[in-house]
Amino acid sequence: MDLTNCRKGKHNLIEICFMPEDHLSERVVRWCKTCGAVVVDIDCDGRVVPGWAVPMQFSDLFKSKTDR
Repeated sequence: MDLTNCRKGKHNLIEICFMPEDHLSERVVRWCKTCGAVVVDIDCDGRVVPGWAVPMQFSDLFKSKTDR
């Protein structure tokens, strides 16, 4: 597993769930296919506010691989 891009903050995020927040915005759960990190962003009027709802969370496996 190559974590080079993830270590640089360039995650391979895919949208796995969204929940309407109000008539203009929604909470979007995104998951990194490479390292398994999860983040909950707010998408509002076509713009993304990264990590606004829940900052990016990393698995213990990712943390152990990047501590080297």
